[in-house]
Amino acid sequence: MAKVGEPLFATLSDARRAVSSGSWQQILDWGKDDAFLLQSHHIVNAYVAAAYELSQVDALQRAADLALSPRWDRNHRYSFARAFVASERCDLAWRTIQANPDIYSDPAFVKQARRVIAYSHDEVLRDEIKRAIVVAMKGGSEIKPTPSSLHFAFESSPAVALGSAVAKLSSRTSPRHLAAFDLAIQRTRDALLKAKRPVLREYSNVFVDRHGQIWREDGSIIKTTGKPIVNIGRNEVSNHHAAVFGIKETRGIYHWLVDRLASFAWMLQEDIGKMPILLSDKASHFEATTLSLVSLGDLVCSVGGPEYVERLIVPRVGFEGMMYWDQVSPIFQNIRNYALDMAVKAALSPAEKIYISRSDAKRRPMSNEKEIEVRLAAEGYQIISFTGMPLWQQFFIAFSAKEIVAPHGAGLSHLIMCASGTKVTEILPISDGTHKLRFNYARLSLLRGHQYSAWLEPQIGEEDSWSVDVDPFLEFLHTQ
Repeated sequence: MAKVGEPLFATLSDARRAVSSGSWQQILDWGKDDAFLLQSHHIVNAYVAAAYELSQVDALQRAADLALSPRWDRNHRYSFARAFVASERCDLAWRTIQANPDIYSDPAFVKQARRVIAYSHDEVLRDEIKRAIVVAMKGGSEIKPTPSSLHFAFESSPAVALGSAVAKLSSRTSPRHLAAFDLAIQRTRDALLKAKRPVLREYSNVFVDRHGQIWREDGSIIKTTGKPIVNIGRNEVSNHHAAVFGIKETRGIYHWLVDRLASFAWMLQEDIGKMPILLSDKASHFEATTLSLVSLGDLVCSVGGPEYVERLIVPRVGFEGMMYWDQVSPIFQNIRNYALDMAVKAALSPAEKIYISRSDAKRRPMSNEKEIEVRLAAEGYQIISFTGMPLWQQFFIAFSAKEIVAPHGAGLSHLIMCASGTKVTEILPISDGTHKLRFNYARLSLLRGHQYSAWLEPQIGEEDSWSVDVDPFLEFLHTQ
C-alpha cells in the first residue's frame, strides 16, 4: 500500500529513468495499470519500446488499443505511430493513424502515412495506404512530370569503384544494430549498382510555396510536405515562365549537399539559358552561399507565399544517381577550386588527420567528447570545430584531409567533397528507429569510394546525451 503523500503509480520521470537504465520489465509491470499509461503519450511510447525490447506481442497490441482512446489528439497518435514503426509493427502504426478524425483533410496525414510505407514490407498494407494517399491528395499524387528538353551534359557510365563500410559495437550496444548496419550497407551497394541516370523533368502550370509543395489550380496536390495548401488564383501571385525547383523542407546541410546540390550541375553548361532557382525564404543560409561559390547565386529566387510557374524544371538525381559522377561532379569540382583559391589567399595549410568536434552542440551531445579530443590530439589529430567557420574553409579542411574522425553530425556531410580513399571513422549513437538516417554517412562513403568504419554506441530511449567507451574505441581506431 502506498504511504500518505506518495503517488499511487509511477510517473513520467520514473518511466524515463527506467528507459535510461533499460528496466523494460519494470515499465511493463507499471503498464498493467491504465492510469499509469494515460498520464502521458511519452509513457505510452516507453511502454511500446519496452514491449518491443522484450518481444511482448500482447503488450504492443494493448498499447495499440490504448492509442484509440479519446484522451489523445492527432499529434499524440502520430507519435504513437512512429513508435510502432520503430517496433516493426507498421500495421499498428497505420491503425493508429486511421483513428484520427478527418484524416483526408489533415495536411500532416500524407507525410505520416508515407513514413509507414517506407518501413513496411507488407504489400497489401502498402497498397491500402497508397490508395488513401491518392484520396487525400485529390489525385495529385498520380500526376507525373514529363521529360524535359533540357538535360545533363555528360553521357557517362556509372562509377563502379565503391568504397568500404564496416562497423563494430561497443560492449554496451545490442547486436541487432550491427545486423541493421550490415543489411543497410548491402542494400545500398545493390541499389548503387542499379543506379538510374540523372534526368530533368517538368510540371506545367503549377503553384509552389516556401515548403516545397506543388499543386494545381483545380486543387490537386502533386507534392505535399504536410503544410496547409493556400487556395489562390494565378493572377493573385507572382508568375514565372520557367523556373528550377530547388525547395526542400529538410534544412540540414547533409540533405543540401548530398540530396540536392548535384541537381544544379546541369546549369553550369554554357548553352543553358539563365532561369531562376526557387529556394524557400526560410532556407538555411548555406543554400544560397553554396550556389554563390559556383556563380549561380544571382539566379536564386526566394519563395515565400505561393508562386505560379508555367514550366517548372524538376531535376532528379537522387543518391544513387550520383554514381554517374561525371554528370554531377562539375558543381563539386567548382566548389573545390574556389575553396583552394581562397585557402591560398588566406595562407591556410591543410591537415592530414582531423577530428571534427561537436563539443558545442546543443543537440545530441557526446558527454565525454573532451576526453576523446585530448586523446586524439596527443596522437596528432587536429581538433576542428566548424562552428562560425566560412563554408569554403570547411570544405577545404575536409577535402584536404586523408583521415577524418568525427561523432555523427553535420560536419561529415563534407565527405562528398573528399577524394576517393579517404579514411573515415564515425562514432555513432544508435537506437531503434534511427537506422535510416544514422547510417547516411556510411552510405555516402560507400558511394564516394571512402574507407569507412563506424563505432556504434547506444543512445537509450529519449535521452539526448550519450557517451563513448574511450579505450575500446581508440583500440578499434588503431586497427582500421
